[in-house]
Amino acid sequence: MSWRGSAAGTESDTSPEPGTGCEWLSAGEAAGLAGISDSAIRKAIREGRLPAVQVGGRHRINREDLAHFKAARAA
Repeated sequence: MSWRGSAAGTESDTSPEPGTGCEWLSAGEAAGLAGISDSAIRKAIREGRLPAVQVGGRHRINREDLAHFKAARAA
């Protein structure tokens, strides 16, 4: 993928762990997994509470960052 270097900081393959699916999520996918709306995900990104990268004008969220975001919301 051409954006891998800018998103992950490396050109090497960063394959997800078996059974976890894709490492990078769209805002919609992240919203579904977090149980909140797409606009709430985008607001969290704008406010700096959820790290994301932009690829082709769309946000991509790392699965691990989403897990940290969900844990912080639950606390």
